[in-house]
Amino acid sequence: MTKVIFSKDIRKAFTDKVNEYLAKGMEISVRTMSGSQGEIGKIDLTDGHNIYRIRLEREHRFIDRDFFYGGIDTIELIVEKYEDDGRDALDTWGTLWSGKGELIEEKTWYSIAARRAFTDSLDEILRLLKIRTSRRRNREIERKEITDSKRISLLLKIVKKRKGYSSTTKKQIEKIIKTDPGYMVIFTKESRKMTVRYGVRI
Repeated sequence: MTKVIFSKDIRKAFTDKVNEYLAKGMEISVRTMSGSQGEIGKIDLTDGHNIYRIRLEREHRFIDRDFFYGGIDTIELIVEKYEDDGRDALDTWGTLWSGKGELIEEKTWYSIAARRAFTDSLDEILRLLKIRTSRRRNREIERKEITDSKRISLLLKIVKKRKGYSSTTKKQIEKIIKTDPGYMVIFTKESRKMTVRYGVRI
């Protein structure tokens, strides 16, 4: 069974990686750490010859499979190496551009539940995506069009209570689909051009 980890575990992995490099006798490179380049967090360490940037990045990776095409959120722990120019004054600074150094290490965690739970297994993510896609398609198949005129009239009253839809008429409605939960009211192409959007969920 694939292990599920949480934000605190990723923070610990980041801390452990920093401590690993500190244990090698490295010092924090204060002058190269100013400013943010969009990372979650970063630490620069130097051994006097090279600077090692350890950072956490949030990325959005695209998955292209026959059952799923779209993006998933990831957290990446990255270690890059840069040449140290030897300046040691605290009032001097130099910009290190993340992604431009030599890649030393990289670890990726894939989001399972809205960035609250993660796994490092791509196979597990693909398995979960396949299940979710299958369930979504099954729900779509189960959707039923509402044809009863009395029910349509009742649902139209609900639509008209929505802001921006008070003047909606039955002629503007192409069909109403029962979804889970609620209903999806889809408007005709002609009415979309004039006054309303594609549809509204109620």
